[in-house]
Amino acid sequence: SVVESGNRLFVHWLEKTQAKPYAYHIRVAVSSTGGKTWSPARTLHADLSPTEHGFVAMVPDSDGTVDVAWLDGRRGDSTPPGPMALRFATLGPDGKAVGETELDRMTCDCCQVAMARTDLGLIVAYRNRTEDEVRDIAVVRQVGGKWTEPATVADDGWTIKACPVNGPSIAARGQQVAVAWYTAAGDKPQVKVAFSMNGGASFGRPMVIDAAKPLGRVQIVMLPKASAAVIWLKTDESFGDWRMRQLYFDGKGGPVSSFATTTLGRDAGFSRAVVQDKFIYLAVTQTTGDSTPSRARVYRAPLGRVTMP
Repeated sequence: SVVESGNRLFVHWLEKTQAKPYAYHIRVAVSSTGGKTWSPARTLHADLSPTEHGFVAMVPDSDGTVDVAWLDGRRGDSTPPGPMALRFATLGPDGKAVGETELDRMTCDCCQVAMARTDLGLIVAYRNRTEDEVRDIAVVRQVGGKWTEPATVADDGWTIKACPVNGPSIAARGQQVAVAWYTAAGDKPQVKVAFSMNGGASFGRPMVIDAAKPLGRVQIVMLPKASAAVIWLKTDESFGDWRMRQLYFDGKGGPVSSFATTTLGRDAGFSRAVVQDKFIYLAVTQTTGDSTPSRARVYRAPLGRVTMP
């Protein structure tokens, strides 16, 4: 991924370190020339064990730095292997990480991390993991320069002894926060969204967006007038259907819009969405399941009418 901060581009990628299945590190580089030249690559984290480090979320700050959260498997180098953890650091203008700290010592193994900035500080959303293998969505917040203890967004009670590779998405504006996620608690797949009006200190009752066997893979972005757009992948017979819906913080919702189809396989990936110049842009990977090459497709909808024609 890449973000811009202080007229610099910060990019991260994953790099194998040994011939083990999950031995890879997070590498970062910085460009102050618009991508024409780059700094030497650095390893983000201090730990160099041949374990898993990834699922990175990067958020730029106004001082030209970038805040980074990721899943870290350094405890997996022990016997027996320990759990994945959620860690955080800040990248300086030279790409060097400072202030590395652990936010949660036990998380789901490979559900992506999401992070946003509120008026009260950073908030990180991720799939938590308890000793009893309950894997619900949790958040940690940066308040007054200190990190809070993890707090569950909603008590779904999804017990699963494996990682669904289906993490949350988070968006924020001011003190408004929106979190979208997938759960299959009670063997009932659902896509849910919850809103907060106090920077994520507490969340209202979740809205169930889809309970007809969705695949999840959610994305959420803030829209004007106390609303957000949630994007997810729905199961429709033998194919996947990308859906979008505008939701309001008062609990109301607009119509569901279908804008692209794909396969139900892992290669369908996740959507990406961004709001720019009075439009929402949606990027997805379209696959057919046969010999036809996959392709990236970008769609656009006006913010005044967040539905697809």
